Amino acid sequence: MSYSLSDNSRYRDIVIIVALLLFIQFVFLAAKNGVADLFFRMAQAPIKQWSDTVTHSDSHGKIKELEGLLKKALMLEPGNASTHFYLGRLYGKATYDKTLAYNERMHYAKMALEEYRASLALRPAYPYTWGNLALIKGWLGQVRDAEFKAAYENVVRLGPWEPGLHRSMIWLGLRNWAYLDVSLRNKVKLFINRALRMQPLEIMKMAEQRGRLVYFCVLAKGKSEEAENYCAERKK
Repeated sequence: MSYSLSDNSRYRDIVIIVALLLFIQFVFLAAKNGVADLFFRMAQAPIKQWSDTVTHSDSHGKIKELEGLLKKALMLEPGNASTHFYLGRLYGKATYDKTLAYNERMHYAKMALEEYRASLALRPAYPYTWGNLALIKGWLGQVRDAEFKAAYENVVRLGPWEPGLHRSMIWLGLRNWAYLDVSLRNKVKLFINRALRMQPLEIMKMAEQRGRLVYFCVLAKGKSEEAENYCAERKK
């Protein structure tokens, strides 16, 4: 069997068409993901800057605006763990916003849990998502169930050198101490011991601000010279 020049030309045309279609698809997907990333970035910075201790004159408007941006990002790029995570953070900020009605805050807390779960299904090894999920469940008073325990234990396992997580998990554990089993109480103590080694002054200052300095001074003995000196200065 022989091939003519016209056969070769036809084959070349098919290859060119397929390559062109693939290129167009690539450009389309790149543009689509680029727009999704733009929406994500527009929402990410304000959420990071939103302090849990500062109230806003128009919380409803702010929440809806940022929620809209993140949902547009998800429509363009479904299954993005970071977008789900920041939707969770946004709903978490709304949960702690005392200018909102209590039933609204409860609603946002449940939505935050849904988004954190969606994010963890896509990125299960990110300790901040587990930590934020545990904090929301703490706010809801859901500290006796298996999900809370798993979240707390995963923060210990995945984020052992994350100072911010240390502080959050310590105070979460101490606030709910009476409801924790022996295993979780030991995890709280582990966080305290790590914090005394890694950030002794920061943790002692926080303990003093929260009226727990005496307790932490007892724990610091033999573990942190800086923390012991801090306690000694306060006794003068």
